[in-house]
Amino acid sequence: MTGLTHDERGYPDTTDPEAHDRLVRRLVAKVESARRDIADYEVVNPDAETVFVTYGPPSRTVEQVMRDRPDDSIGHLRLRVVWPFPEFALKVFPNAKVFLMPELNMGQMVREVQRHVDQPVISIPKIGGELHTPTELVQALEAYR
Repeated sequence: MTGLTHDERGYPDTTDPEAHDRLVRRLVAKVESARRDIADYEVVNPDAETVFVTYGPPSRTVEQVMRDRPDDSIGHLRLRVVWPFPEFALKVFPNAKVFLMPELNMGQMVREVQRHVDQPVISIPKIGGELHTPTELVQALEAYR
């Protein structure tokens, strides 16, 4: 975030703190009011007890795991938009006992999921530029089932 905001005519307006505050609040309210329209996600096996929650490249690895190990007790919530966070999508899994969250960072989004569910949310972070392998995710899956 640069803090650069524009007035109603489209000109930069960063010198007036009140105008900046008003403009940023208006934009956030606009996005928040359309959160269900903005949400873009895919659900696989909504009756699952163990659910992967992914966004970005780990989604493909989870899809491979699910192709290799077809099992209705494993679900997948693939998020394509993470803000505003679609917390209502987590409720699509009423039987979930645990959420597994592979991320290509140190677990930035896992806290967002934890805020919205009562079940354990297991972070599976990976840094260094390599993707999770299917074997790594199967090991995590077996450890928390």
